[in-house]
Amino acid sequence: MRYAIGTPMQNFLMEFDTIIQELGELGSKKDDEEYVTQLLASLPDEFDSHVRAIDILFTSSEENKKLITREYVKQKLLAEEKQINRKRDCNSESADPAAGSNVF
Repeated sequence: MRYAIGTPMQNFLMEFDTIIQELGELGSKKDDEEYVTQLLASLPDEFDSHVRAIDILFTSSEENKKLITREYVKQKLLAEEKQINRKRDCNSESADPAAGSNVF
């Protein structure tokens, strides 16, 4: 399962959670570290900076690793999606010659 840019992150996370839950019911329980690792692996290049930052936290110390929960990562991804959408909207407005034009 891969996240596709343009898909609402909330929808993707709900679908991802459903799959993880179904795997758990079949006996394949995922702890937070496995969950986060698989979730991050499903993301496209646009999320590379977040993936690297979370990876650094994971590997830097046991104390930091405890901070990286499923909910923490979900919230960070939802925030990053907003940033990506803002940048995309800004870029599309600047590419539109009529946008922001004050010609009388």
